[in-house]
Amino acid sequence: MAELRVVEQPAIYAPPLVQNLLRDFPLVDQFYEYDPTQAASYVQRAQYLEQHWSGERSTLVEELVRYNRTIGADESAIAGAEALVDPRAVVLITGQQAGVATGPLYTIHKAITVIVKARLESQRQGRPVIPVFWVAAEDHDWQEVQSISVLTKEGGVAKVSLPFAPTVKSSVGQVAVPEEIVQAFLSEVREHMQETEFKEDLLKSLWNAWQRTSNMADWYAAFLAQIFQGTGLVFVNPTSRVMRSLVSERFVELILDNARFRKAVETGTEKLKEAGYPVQVELMQNSALLFLEYQGARVALEADQAGAFTLRGEGVVLTKQELVEIARREPTRLSPNVLIRPLIQDTIFPTLGYVGGPAEISYHAMIKDVFEAAEEQMSILIPRIHLTLVEKAQDRILQKYHFKPRDFLARSPKPVDQVLKSADQIGVDDQFDKLRQEFDEKIEHLTKLLEEIDPGVTPFGKEAVSGVNHRLEQFHSKAKQLFRKRHDTIIKQFERVESALAPHGDLQERELNVLSFLVKYGPNLVRDLMQVIPEQAFGKMLDIYL
Repeated sequence: MAELRVVEQPAIYAPPLVQNLLRDFPLVDQFYEYDPTQAASYVQRAQYLEQHWSGERSTLVEELVRYNRTIGADESAIAGAEALVDPRAVVLITGQQAGVATGPLYTIHKAITVIVKARLESQRQGRPVIPVFWVAAEDHDWQEVQSISVLTKEGGVAKVSLPFAPTVKSSVGQVAVPEEIVQAFLSEVREHMQETEFKEDLLKSLWNAWQRTSNMADWYAAFLAQIFQGTGLVFVNPTSRVMRSLVSERFVELILDNARFRKAVETGTEKLKEAGYPVQVELMQNSALLFLEYQGARVALEADQAGAFTLRGEGVVLTKQELVEIARREPTRLSPNVLIRPLIQDTIFPTLGYVGGPAEISYHAMIKDVFEAAEEQMSILIPRIHLTLVEKAQDRILQKYHFKPRDFLARSPKPVDQVLKSADQIGVDDQFDKLRQEFDEKIEHLTKLLEEIDPGVTPFGKEAVSGVNHRLEQFHSKAKQLFRKRHDTIIKQFERVESALAPHGDLQERELNVLSFLVKYGPNLVRDLMQVIPEQAFGKMLDIYL
């Protein structure tokens, strides 16, 4: 690939919390422990971990090596996992709900951010800083993970879904996707993708990843591991028996002191509201902050004032001691809700920092008190990078008409409408607006004259105005149709650019899947991107011209 060009853009869509975290930390220091923009924060956090983190390194390393070999991760990932045996080693971690074919592009952006930042901190501190990807296998929202959007050979966007749905509301880590479903999915992806030298190898890679694994979450991890070969990115599935055993006693603490942890979340939420920030996650009434696997489904636990727990919607009641027994004997049945997951993560890992998207950074602001309730410190929160990939064909259009990628996010006027308006030498819309006004004025004048003869003429005048306007609208519509037909080439060019840069009017990273770019640029694309990411790029929006 030719040399890539990187252009930084002003941040958009960043919540106020994220903006202040990066620009004016004292405004948000009651919600976050560390300023991610200061090098000293990373040194202080690493020193804190050396003194306070007491996790089981040997068990953790053994499980990470086993899992990464299972999903086919390369030796750089294995070496990263093994490096955690060093008592000075720490991790930078990110994660995402496990979705088909890695889900939206922002999953890739998260992983790139954590790798680039880990390398920088390792060089700065002279200690192993391991990039880790947390495969969120506990989540059970199948609708959210079963589809991707890809660019088609015609230049549009197509949604491709797994034609399959679990019979129960299980965690995605427990959902096995049948072979015929995977084949149907791959066939549809193949149909939409343009023919390139990389196409068949890419689809084979996705198929091979499925063959190595038994469930949706591990398929996701196996394909990510292929994409990030050579980067040292280590993968973890937190739902394994060994991983759950590492947090068994943390689950016990959350059960026995549930009221204290719920109060901590409520306190953090109130602080946010009082400071005028929006609350990202609304806590369900009586939420116990935990889920329990029950008859194959992931069911939320509720807690009452007497200390008993109820499975939401099931009518099943458990005492504290019954739930403690489950935590110690069957910890794989328990999982945290989104607000407790960071505490579980930092119990397992010596976490230097977490790389998250805007929503994640925002809801972390609710849980500083949760860490204090556990007598811990929250790790550093690092906003991920935001990338828009611009191909040469799109760049030519942008340069010709003097647009930037973000201009295609505008609801109105759209870039294509601006170009068409400048090409409209007649001024079609203005001409018809003028004609309507003239007809309205003439008919109104004539109606008033006729009202002197008979006031009953008024309804006929209004009917005449309505009829003329209806005919003019038809004429106007036809004229616009003919005008757009004359400029059909320009319109199609802009439709293709919009599909690639702002599909459905949204950020590229939220809509498109990485397959759209791997099929064109090959398996080295991600590593090529990492070579041009600035060291201090976290939280920034970058346009990368391919």
